Amino acid sequence: MSRAPERRVVPRDAEQAARRARRRGLFAVTLAALGLALTSAFAADGVAQLPELGRGALRYAAARAALRAEIAPDDGASPPPAPALPRVTTPLSPELRAKGWNPCMTPDRGFGAYSRWLPAVPMGQMIVPEDPALAPPDGAYHVILHFHGHDAVRKPFVEVARGEVLVGIDLGVGSGAYEDAFALPAAFTELREGVLGALRRNTRDPGATIGRLTLSSWSAGYGAVQNILRFHPDAASSVVLLDSAHAGYVKTDAPQRGAPTLATRTLAPFVAYAERAARGDVTMVLTHSDIQPPGYASTREVADHLLREVGVTRHPTSGTTPLGLVAKTSALRRGLTVKGYGGNDEHAHCAHTELLAIALRDVLGR
Repeated sequence: MSRAPERRVVPRDAEQAARRARRRGLFAVTLAALGLALTSAFAADGVAQLPELGRGALRYAAARAALRAEIAPDDGASPPPAPALPRVTTPLSPELRAKGWNPCMTPDRGFGAYSRWLPAVPMGQMIVPEDPALAPPDGAYHVILHFHGHDAVRKPFVEVARGEVLVGIDLGVGSGAYEDAFALPAAFTELREGVLGALRRNTRDPGATIGRLTLSSWSAGYGAVQNILRFHPDAASSVVLLDSAHAGYVKTDAPQRGAPTLATRTLAPFVAYAERAARGDVTMVLTHSDIQPPGYASTREVADHLLREVGVTRHPTSGTTPLGLVAKTSALRRGLTVKGYGGNDEHAHCAHTELLAIALRDVLGR
């Protein structure tokens, strides 16, 4: 059993002085951030951006400064919980789009309360919370193994995460590299052991454990999740597939008439997990676009197949995500969430990278 870190004892007078200094610092940081936002708005784009930038900077500065202030009550009682980090992802505004930013190339606002990417395992790296207030009291971290597009996912992730650990793994362009990497049962076992060791090193807590594990993928990364679930169906308590579940079509020598037939055999691990999620045993989030790839099944077709297998019906919905995805359909049953979005181009595909953060905030964090 690991020992809890020792707390430094501070004389009462010094403690009160430190509290007053932190309060003054909070006020000063908030005003400085607001002033910087106003100055930048005037210098860059004029008055039109002023309200949005000013309010955003004010909220962010206040939350960040309050989080680090650790102000204790004067009556000697236990300090209140640390304030939560901002739980919104930054929208891709028309002003940003006019400057050339798009869902495949978004501004980098840094790592927030998280470390930079740290060495984890030979095939990937991780970010961990740097603020002690975000560490789980029992040392059991929620670890998210994300396959493909890890740095694109990281940008919105750090804006909503509350201590979860993100492990990013990128192995190549197509799904084959991910399938091959986990073609043997031992591959995931070794990965999990390596991640646990890296978690203890990077958090500097020898007693840290993986309390909850989420498998996540975008685009081609589904090949890894598919094989992990094939060999280890109980490997994760949640699965997130971001425009990321594809399949082939049944090959035939006969002339093709009508729509091709989906080759469902490879989808068996996803169907089994979706059935468990629909019962409420696990959590599964699947998002898809309207992109029709050449020669193989789209994520929309795969989503339709999963919903038919578990007997869940879609319903029309609406709304727009911060990166501009337009919601079209939604299907929910207990732990299963399937969301369909419009868009049939590269930018629509890239915009799904922010949906891990939204799923973490709205679904996985419950």
